[in-house]
Amino acid sequence: METYGIEKFGIIGPKAVYRNLTPAQLTEAALRLGEGSLSNTGALVVTTGKYTGRSPKDKFIVDTESIHNEIAWGKVNRPISREKFNAIKGKIAAYLQNREIFIFDGFAGADKTYTQKFRVINELASQNLFIHQLLIRPTAEELSSYGEPDYTILCAPGFKCDPEVDGVNSEACIAIDYEAHEIIICGSRYAGEIKKSVFATMNYVMTKKNVLPMHCSANMDPATGETAVFFGLSGTGKTTLSADPNRKLIGDDEHGWSPDGVFNFEGGCYAKCINLSAEHEPEIFNAIRFGSLVENVVMDPETREFDFNDGSLTENTRVGYPINYIDNAQIPSKGGIPKVVVFLTADAFGVLPPISRLDKNAAMYHFVTGFTSKLAGTERGVTEPQPTFSTLFGEPFMPMDASVYAQMLGEKLEKYGTKVYLVNTGWAGGSAASGAKRMKLAYTRAMVTAALNGSFDNVEFKHHDVFNVDYPTSCPNVPDEMLDARGMWADKAAYDAAMEVIGAAENLGIRFLTNEDLGSTDSGNNYVNRSCPMENIFGLLVDELGDYIEEDHTTGNSYYERFRLQSTRYPKFYSSTGDIRITAWKKGSGSSMYLAKYERPTLKKDLALFPRPIVSMLKLGEMYLIAAEGAVESVSTGEAIRLLNILQQSRNGGIFTSDDKEAIISEILKEYRREMIGDGQVFYAYKRRNVPEIEKGYATSGVITMSVEKYTPDIPTTEFDGGRTY
Repeated sequence: METYGIEKFGIIGPKAVYRNLTPAQLTEAALRLGEGSLSNTGALVVTTGKYTGRSPKDKFIVDTESIHNEIAWGKVNRPISREKFNAIKGKIAAYLQNREIFIFDGFAGADKTYTQKFRVINELASQNLFIHQLLIRPTAEELSSYGEPDYTILCAPGFKCDPEVDGVNSEACIAIDYEAHEIIICGSRYAGEIKKSVFATMNYVMTKKNVLPMHCSANMDPATGETAVFFGLSGTGKTTLSADPNRKLIGDDEHGWSPDGVFNFEGGCYAKCINLSAEHEPEIFNAIRFGSLVENVVMDPETREFDFNDGSLTENTRVGYPINYIDNAQIPSKGGIPKVVVFLTADAFGVLPPISRLDKNAAMYHFVTGFTSKLAGTERGVTEPQPTFSTLFGEPFMPMDASVYAQMLGEKLEKYGTKVYLVNTGWAGGSAASGAKRMKLAYTRAMVTAALNGSFDNVEFKHHDVFNVDYPTSCPNVPDEMLDARGMWADKAAYDAAMEVIGAAENLGIRFLTNEDLGSTDSGNNYVNRSCPMENIFGLLVDELGDYIEEDHTTGNSYYERFRLQSTRYPKFYSSTGDIRITAWKKGSGSSMYLAKYERPTLKKDLALFPRPIVSMLKLGEMYLIAAEGAVESVSTGEAIRLLNILQQSRNGGIFTSDDKEAIISEILKEYRREMIGDGQVFYAYKRRNVPEIEKGYATSGVITMSVEKYTPDIPTTEFDGGRTY
């Protein structure tokens, strides 16, 4: 029996070894082994168990001396030792004894100048079918002269790790040894882990060859050859929008941009199936036929018909098929220098314009930040849209520092004059949490078409001050009001006013406190910027402020109690012990703290450190709170949470996530107290919301019961003495 060299991985005594079987043979094997069923279209259908998406916490890179300084170590790229890697590899090899082994020898990289050879050794025939269709399939001649692979992937989902023994996070492990050119995958039946491991490898190797690796789809105009690329995470529309019947599809997921143009890393597509229809996505719908592998799509056991709207197994339902199943596929999968780059973002808050034009600086900013949303099912544990930042729109697959890829993109945009657009395929007229719907695919297609064919070249654009982007005022086949994210919301005067002030303040350099500011202390190690003067939009100069404060803080003064906070009350006031606003309080006697926000130094050598004695009347933080409060009432809870978290992150406070309206309002009031204590503004927030009880900060327990009388300030005696009547 020919073993094709698998014994070098310790796989001894296999029951059978098959190399590069046809899709028909692999489908037969999968059915024989009970791995899946056939649909009424002839596609092989499997379920993947609890792993229905990528498992990012289970991904590792072997940390060796030769690659250590090249890898961006962190939550995405976790290190594992060579010893642990080899130990797991040995256990996988032992697990595969006396089992049928399926091998696929293929290529990644449609441009032969940059092609890498990958050997994939599979336990499951269905997964071997998947990678057979997803990578570039060799001809008979290429297979006969294949030789040794550049990289080998060992995939055994039936083997489960012991986290304590194996030094991993769960039963699953996906690990790459760049130095040994080996990859192991175990514990997960989700076939996407195989192709993503190929991506992570190519995204490391290609940078050494002056090729920019891109997590993107690509297509081209069949007449002109003009090429476009689409960046975006899974679920943002990358596959859908690139499968345009009027353009040639180069590829749907991962490409390289060389000095000669764009080329696909793959020979197939891996498309989402949730809510799939022949009407809206005919290319993908018609690709689900014999030879395709369908994952986790609910199928009637009798009729074998799919229910694409059923997400009970996962929202991340998938189909893998060869690119030639798309009628308008470009074969070989190569195109010219991109004329247009499209960044796809699924904004779960519904605040970004549906399409906007970016200059080079804005393009680099959005490329590096990669604002989008994790969509349901695309990762294990993600069940609803979660706003996130994914550097390069593909951070999970980028082993090197973002600056490496960003610099390469910037150089290419400048060299070739490529236009860049930001397209929001997320929610319109509200946030995902508020129940709003995603942008209609027909509108998004029309906007993308306009970007590609130059229809925007002679259209008026408006500038969005908050996001620093330009958006068009008209687009063929799209209502004008759909081009303005704001135009799709309900009434929001307070929200708009606050956002206008925020935008103006930031343009004037008014900013939140930085860590550098925090490091400024006087000779008594007192925090210099307690009142955050750099955040003032409007304030009053009071030269005698220090005298007033000193008088009010004197022990025994009746006002002293109002400026005192029991240290045991911190949990009621602050959501995080790291909140920098705690430094506005200064420890007094015993367990008491007193407000030192506006305290002035007495030593002459410290006076120069402190800002002028200004009483804050309007601050940047307050505007965010006003905007958040307005958003709750008239925009969405999602937008309120976004604004609230901007403020909380700037303070190192606890991040608020609940989308319950009353809980958000309660948190906003707590933020008013944390943010503006001592400024004289908190009272009005309580009054506006008619808060019935206020926590006693100066006591260990208890509340102040409020009433109409307490919310109504006394009329000064001078008013009565002046003869006025009320």
